[in-house]
Amino acid sequence: MDIEQSEGPDGLELKLKGNLTKECVPALKDAVSRYAGEHGDLLLDMSEVSYIDSSGLGALIFAHKTSLRRGGALILVNMSPMVTKFLQATGLLAHFQHETRPEGA
Repeated sequence: MDIEQSEGPDGLELKLKGNLTKECVPALKDAVSRYAGEHGDLLLDMSEVSYIDSSGLGALIFAHKTSLRRGGALILVNMSPMVTKFLQATGLLAHFQHETRPEGA
């Protein structure tokens, strides 16, 4: 998984590309630990996440809790259909703030 970082008016955005699985969780947790709360909200662009497993879900929960603890919010942006279906199936979609934004916004 690749993680690209950029700052926007709403906070820090991490664009995730690839599979969000056990092998990628340490890198995501490291990025979240470094940046959550420093720049306002933490936005995770999920448009290019092609697969997520239970370890990836655990990383999203970690990101959510870390962001809240540091005074920000975690916002899942442009979730791929696979991620949306996974979160719906687990019953956790309603627990994450999520939105769709136009490309480049």
